[in-house]
Amino acid sequence: MPAEKNTLLRVLVPIVLIIGAIAFSVAFLNSARNRPSQRQADRAESSASAGSNGAATSGEAENLPPRDETATEAEPAATEGAPGASGGEHAGVEAEPSGVAPESPDEYQTKARPALRARTWDRSAVPSPETLGSLDPASGYRLRVELSLLGAGLEEVTTTEFFATINDKLRRNPEGHYVIQERAAFPPTANNNLSATPLGARAVDIDGTLIDLYGETLRPVWRPTAPGAFECIIEDDAGAAVARIERRYSLQPGSFELVVEQRFENLSGHELKVVWYQYAAADLSEELKGYRLPTQRVRFGHLLDARRDPTRTFVEADDRLLLRDKVIEEACAEQGIQARPKDHRRPGSWVAVTPLWPDAPKFKGAGELVWVAQTSRYFVTAVHGRYQAGSGASKAFQHGNAVHALVMAAPDDRLDRVVLQTTSPKITVPAGQSADLSFAAYIGPLSRAHLSPKVDPVYGELGLRNAVIYNVGGMCAWCTFQWLARLLIDFLHLLHAITHDWALSIMLLVVCVRSLLHPITKRSQIAMTRFGKQMQALAPKQKKLQEKYRDNPKQLQAEMARLMREEGVSYKGMFGCLPIFLQSPIWIALYAMLYFAFDLRHEEAFFGLVQAVTGDRWMFLADLSSPDHFIEFGGWSFNIPLIGALMGPISGINILPLLLGIIFYFHQKYLSPPTTNLSPEQQQAQQISKIMSVVLFPVFMYNAPSGLCVYFLTNSCLGIVESKWIRAHINQLDLEPKKKEPGEADRKKVENTAEGRPRNPFLKEREKKRFKKR
Repeated sequence: MPAEKNTLLRVLVPIVLIIGAIAFSVAFLNSARNRPSQRQADRAESSASAGSNGAATSGEAENLPPRDETATEAEPAATEGAPGASGGEHAGVEAEPSGVAPESPDEYQTKARPALRARTWDRSAVPSPETLGSLDPASGYRLRVELSLLGAGLEEVTTTEFFATINDKLRRNPEGHYVIQERAAFPPTANNNLSATPLGARAVDIDGTLIDLYGETLRPVWRPTAPGAFECIIEDDAGAAVARIERRYSLQPGSFELVVEQRFENLSGHELKVVWYQYAAADLSEELKGYRLPTQRVRFGHLLDARRDPTRTFVEADDRLLLRDKVIEEACAEQGIQARPKDHRRPGSWVAVTPLWPDAPKFKGAGELVWVAQTSRYFVTAVHGRYQAGSGASKAFQHGNAVHALVMAAPDDRLDRVVLQTTSPKITVPAGQSADLSFAAYIGPLSRAHLSPKVDPVYGELGLRNAVIYNVGGMCAWCTFQWLARLLIDFLHLLHAITHDWALSIMLLVVCVRSLLHPITKRSQIAMTRFGKQMQALAPKQKKLQEKYRDNPKQLQAEMARLMREEGVSYKGMFGCLPIFLQSPIWIALYAMLYFAFDLRHEEAFFGLVQAVTGDRWMFLADLSSPDHFIEFGGWSFNIPLIGALMGPISGINILPLLLGIIFYFHQKYLSPPTTNLSPEQQQAQQISKIMSVVLFPVFMYNAPSGLCVYFLTNSCLGIVESKWIRAHINQLDLEPKKKEPGEADRKKVENTAEGRPRNPFLKEREKKRFKKR
C-alpha cells in the first residue's frame, strides 16, 4: 500500500507543478479582461452622458495633459495656452506645457504676442457631421464611418461584411456588424472623465503657444462645411483669424482606406512655426472566444538607415510583438502608477503616457517612421502618410515622426484603453501659405490577401502587408519563422481553391506536411529504437559494474566506457531524436498560422453541413476560429482555477478536445516503447507521459479554436498510422547491438602501446625503414 501511494504521489506532483507553472506564466501574459460586450456597454453609457466628454495626452513638451470636458460655456475647461488641463490630483502631468521654442525668433516673436485660441461654436448652431460609407452591401462600401465634432475625429468605424459573432453573421443582424474603431471614452466619475477620437486633431503649437483642437461637446471648435469636411479657426484675443485648419475625409467604395486631406493655412501677416499633434489608432477590441492569448499589439513600419539601405526605399516592419498590456505597464511605471491590481489605484480614472517612437535601443538601424498601427487577432488600423504608388516620393510619415501611447484606465473593473498620438516636427508656414498635413489610414482585416499589392500598389510599397505576423509569442516566438508560416498560409489557400472548404484544406495540409517529413520521422524512430534496444541489453551488465565499483567513480566510468566499446554502443544514438526537434518549427508555424489566419474567422467546417441540416439552429463547427460548440450552456459559464485566465470561461461542451484525448490515448499506446524489461522508474515515467498527453493536453485545448482541433486530430490520427507502419518496418530490421570480437579493441590499443603508454604510430614506420636500410 505505501508503494502504491508513493507511485500515485510521483504521478500527481509533476502534474500539479506543471499546472502551477502555466498559471504563473499566464499571470504575466494576460491582464484582467472583461466580457466582449463590456466595451459596447461603456460606449452606450458614454453616449448617454453627451455633455461629459474629454481628451487626454501627455504633459511633456510633445504631449498634452488629460482633458476634462465636463466644463460648460460658463466654466471653461482649460486655462489659455494649456488646453484640456484636467482638474484634481489625478492629472499626473503639468498644467501648462512649455511647447517648443522657436529656433531663431524674429521681430514678431520677440514682441508681446497676443493669446491664441481655437474659435468655439454653439453646438445648437453646428450641424452634426454626415456619415460616410454604408452598411448596405449593395452600396459597394466596405465601411461605415461616423465622424465626431470632438477633434474632427472618428466616432465609430464599422465593417459592412464582417460581424461580431457567428450568430450575427448567420442571422444578418443589422446591429451585429463588427466595429473596428470607436471613440475611446469612459463615463464621468467623481474625479475625471476621458475621451479620445481616433484620427482626431489634438492640438497645435503655434510659435510656442499650445492650442487645444479637441474641443468640447457643448462648445466644439470644429464645424462641418461639407460631407466629411471640417473647419477650425485659430484666432487671437481680439477675435482676428490667425490660421485656418481644414480636414476632409474621403472613402471609396470597395476600399478599407480612409484618406484625410488636412491643411494648415496661415492667415497672419508673418510666418508661423507649427508643431502638429493628433491621435492615431485606438486599441481594437479583442475577440474573447475561448482561448485568451494576448493578441492586441502596437506595430511600426519604418525605413532603414542610409547604411543599411542607401536607396531608402525598403520598409521594414518591427517584429518586437509589443503587447498592449506591456505598453500599459511601461506607461504606468513611468508615471509612478501601479497598473495592477486595480484595487491599488487611486480613486477615479488615471492617465499615463509612454514614448514608443523613436527609440534607438529598441529599433537599431531604423530610419524614418512610415506607418504605425494597432492590431488585434484579425483586424488592424494602420496610419501612414499620403503616398502615390510609383511616385518615387519619400515614404516617411512626415508629420508623425514621434509616437506616444496614451493609457486611459477605467475607474472600475472595465477594460483599459490605449490610444496612440503622433507629433510632427516643427513646420515653418510662410505668411499667406499653407502646410499639407494629409495622411491616410487602413482600417480593415489583418489579412495578407486584403493588404496585397494586387489590391492596392501602395500597400506593397509601404510594406503594410508585413503588419500581418503569425506568431503567438512566448518562448516559441524565436523559432516561429515568418517565411515558413507565410509559405504554409499560401499553400493552404491553394488547397482551399481545390476543396472550397477550410476544414478539409487544413486536413490536407497536415497530410502534405507529414508526408514531406516522413523520411525524417522514419529515420529518427529507427535510430531511437536501435539505441533503446542497445541500452536495454547493457542494463544488466551496467548494474553489475555499478555494484562492483560503487566506491570508485573513476574506475566505474572507465569500465562503463570499456563495456560500451566492447558492445558497440555509442551515446550518439541519443541524437536520433534530434530530427524530431528540428521539425518543431514547422508545427509551431502551422499552429500560429492557423490561430491568426483571418480566412478561418466565421468560416463553417465541412461546407456548413450541420448548419444546413439544422437550419442554422446548431452552432457545431459553425466557426473554425472559435470552440466547436457541440452543446452550449445557454449563457451560463464557469472558469477552471489556475488555468482559467488562459482558457477563458467554459460555456459549453466541446466534443473535439474530448475526441483528441481518446486519440491521444491510442497515439500514446502505439508510440510507447514495449513495457518489457523496463525498470519501475521507466514504467512510472511512461505512465506520467500517458496521463499528461491523454488528460492535460485536451484540457488546455478545450477552448481552442476548432480549426486547431481539426489540425491536431488529423495530425494525431496520421501519427498513429505512420507509427504502425514504421514499427512494422523496424520489426523487419536487425537492430540488435553488434558485439565486437573479444579483445579486438584491446589488441588495436596494444599494437600502438609500449609499457602501457601510447606510442606515435609514425615511430613504428620509421623503425621499419631503419631496419630495411641495415
